[in-house]
Formats: sequence, structure tokens, C-alpha cells
Amino acid sequence: DPAMWTYHNVVPVILLIGVVEALFSCEHVLEMVYYEEVMHYADHTYEALNQWSLPGIWAGCLFSLGWLKLMRWNVYKLIAVALFAFALYAGGFYFLVDSNISIVQLRVPILWRGFSYAVLCISFMWCLHAIMSFEHFFQALSVFNVLHMFVGGLTGAAFHAYGMKYYMADGFARCSGYIDSVRISARASHGLHFGQMMDGMVEGFLAQSVKILFGWTLIAALFFAVLMLLWDIPMVRHQIK
Repeated sequence: DPAMWTYHNVVPVILLIGVVEALFSCEHVLEMVYYEEVMHYADHTYEALNQWSLPGIWAGCLFSLGWLKLMRWNVYKLIAVALFAFALYAGGFYFLVDSNISIVQLRVPILWRGFSYAVLCISFMWCLHAIMSFEHFFQALSVFNVLHMFVGGLTGAAFHAYGMKYYMADGFARCSGYIDSVRISARASHGLHFGQMMDGMVEGFLAQSVKILFGWTLIAALFFAVLMLLWDIPMVRHQIK
């Protein structure tokens, strides 16, 4: 029903949902590259690690309930809080990504990921419920699920995959001048063969690329969090309109 798109602020909310889903695709691209290619975790290892998002999800649900239902505070500020929590997740991986860290150190960023995602989902559903009638709510919910399952996540994954390709090529281009027969022979004399050296370089470049992309994701999350805080100011909102 085209009437769904005539409600006040429905288009910005839908667009923000798509942006958030694109940002969260780092969970499926950057994290998996780091777990599988750098740390060489088995499936059951990183699945056990992902369970640490559950306490964050429960905390996010309770926090949203208290914010929206008990305190009746502004939902725009709640979205900003969730985006700042997502920035803590991205920043945690940005500072922690390395080939020698303990798996225990990754638990806190993953907990923040679960918290932020739960709060954002509840906030967006609250926004859609508040701005439209029950007649069109489930149509908006279908659009939300399309963005969640396909458009937003796939778009973000494509950007992250392109970023991995770009920064990997950039890393090899910068270091190719230091790889020659003299250096390879010197390394071989110390028991390090060419294959081992290349494996170490690839893992290092992968970790570096993941770190850089988490840094860009952190900047984007902070930008949209500040944008939501500014949007909550009536004077700023009217000037933007």
C-alpha cells in the first residue's frame, strides 16, 4: 500500500534501518575473516564466543523497556545510545584485532554488539508503531525484514568485501619492494622458508585490513549517533527540513 510511505518520518526511519543493517554486516564479514583466516578458530569455538552476545541482548531488552515504557524518554536519544554502544563494539575490535590476542578479550565487544542490536531493533519497531496505524504496521515490518535479511546486510557486506580486497592489495603493494631474493635467502638461513613467510604476511595483512575497516565502521557509527542527537534538537531538525 503506497499510503505507508506518506506517514511522517517513515522514510528517514526506513533509510536509517538500512544504514544500521549495512554497518552490522561487519559481524558476518570482518569477524568471520578474522576468526577463520587470522585466528584459525574452529566453528564451535567462535560459536561459543558468539554466545556472549546473549547477555548483551537481554540487557538491551531490559534497558529499552526501562527507557521507553517506564521512563518514557525520547526514542531518538535511545537510538543514539544504541549507536554509541555499537561504536564500543567496533572500537573494541579495532583496538584488539591482532594475531596473538586471547579469545577472552573479544567477549566484551561482542556483548556490546548484542546490546546495541537489541536496542536498535526495539527502537525502530517503536518508531514504526508510533508513526503509523496498525493497518500499515505489518507492511512496514515486512520492509524492515527485507532490509534486515537482504538489502542492508548484503550492501554492507559488499562494501566490507570490497574494502578487504582494496586494503589487502594495498598491503602487498606497499611491501612488495621489500621482498627480494636476498631477504628471502637471509630468512631461509634462519630456518624460515618462503611459504612460511608468505603465510605470516597474508595473516598480517588480513588482520590489518580487518582493523582498518573496523575503524571506518567506528567512525560511521559515531557519525550517525551524533546525527541522531542533533536530530532530537527541534531547532536543528527544522533547519534540516
